[in-house]
Amino acid sequence: MRNPGPLSAQFETGFARFKPQNKEQIKNSDLRRHYSFGYDRVWDETLEVLHQYAVIAHISKQEGVISYIDIDGILLGKKLYYWEFPFTIYMEKVSDGTMVYVYPMEEIFSQDRSISSWQWWGDIKKGFTQKSEELLERISVQMEAGNRWPWLE
Repeated sequence: MRNPGPLSAQFETGFARFKPQNKEQIKNSDLRRHYSFGYDRVWDETLEVLHQYAVIAHISKQEGVISYIDIDGILLGKKLYYWEFPFTIYMEKVSDGTMVYVYPMEEIFSQDRSISSWQWWGDIKKGFTQKSEELLERISVQMEAGNRWPWLE
């Protein structure tokens, strides 16, 4: 069962009007990680991870920006409910590798009083943070996969 929400129209138009945050806003996020690898490798490995579970809504390697939707579901009784978690990533070359910033786009939902007033809105906000941290960890595992499990290459 689909929960109606602010992203419904975006799915219907193929995210044609979906706009990521600006780089400075993204860089203000506390959700970030440094990787000791070059920009191209971090970019490619991040896409490898996102292709496994996310809907990519906007992408620009030149700008270092990827916006994506992480969809998660829960079965309550006999009904399936799911939540759409939108994020924007900004990747920046630094002298000793690449910095990845993850910006949870929760304001899309918190501005909608009908959603932000739900008793479980606090849990959803925690979900944004958890999913950001999971992405950063998945990228780390993906970056080290060849070293840990060479038979997978």
